[in-house]
Amino acid sequence: MGRWILLLLSVLLAGTAVAGSARTRRKKARLRKERIERRDQAAAQRIRSDRKAKLELARQDRSYRLGALKVNVVHGDITQVPAEGLLTTAYFHKETMSFLWPETGVGYSIRYTSGNRYHTAIERALKYDKPLHDGQMIKAYGWRSAAGHRGRFADVVFIVDRLRKPLDGLVKEAMAHADQVGYSTVSLPALRLDKHSEQPTRGVEKTVLQVAQRLAEGLKQHDQAKGDSSRVKEVSLVVFGDVPAFGHMLNSALKRAGAVLEPE
Repeated sequence: MGRWILLLLSVLLAGTAVAGSARTRRKKARLRKERIERRDQAAAQRIRSDRKAKLELARQDRSYRLGALKVNVVHGDITQVPAEGLLTTAYFHKETMSFLWPETGVGYSIRYTSGNRYHTAIERALKYDKPLHDGQMIKAYGWRSAAGHRGRFADVVFIVDRLRKPLDGLVKEAMAHADQVGYSTVSLPALRLDKHSEQPTRGVEKTVLQVAQRLAEGLKQHDQAKGDSSRVKEVSLVVFGDVPAFGHMLNSALKRAGAVLEPE
């Protein structure tokens, strides 16, 4: 008799344990489902926020007429802006006789989209053209159809920049070089602006507003010097997507330089 009671109790306990483990599994499954739903909702919210931010930046993109030049203010990745020539600075370190390439920014973007094919032009210049002078233009040829090239630009013109000249003069020289080469469309990044600190690099310009004003002034000086005879017809000033305040300053600086907003 006692044996039967013990057997019955063990069966009841086993059933209770099975039922308890089933309830635990259902609870865990429900919690896991809730976590997944919350994660998916958060991801969807991030996507909506990113899309909204990109649309907001796109609304800030403007096109101007500055004399004979069409000037576009574009937010985003400069390597994805169509251009025959991408004009950018290369900071030269006198003591080491080498160029300082940041891990992020335009130099990194060029490497990321097209490998080292453009930067080897600087290595050749260092080998055969010493000493490199401030403002020297080093042209690196490229082909958008080349294997491994994911950018929308063709050539790159590296401007040797020792951070001594005012930016407007440097921009004017770069535009004159682009005109001499025969580019009709060029792109320029936010020169001498540190992407991370959103402050000017150590040079002549002391404020972000000065950088914007001298970029616009350099284009104005080129237009005044060349006018309709310039082969460069369109310039895209490309602002980092995460530095929208500089875009506003650039728009204001272009208007002060006499640029007229083109109808959309």
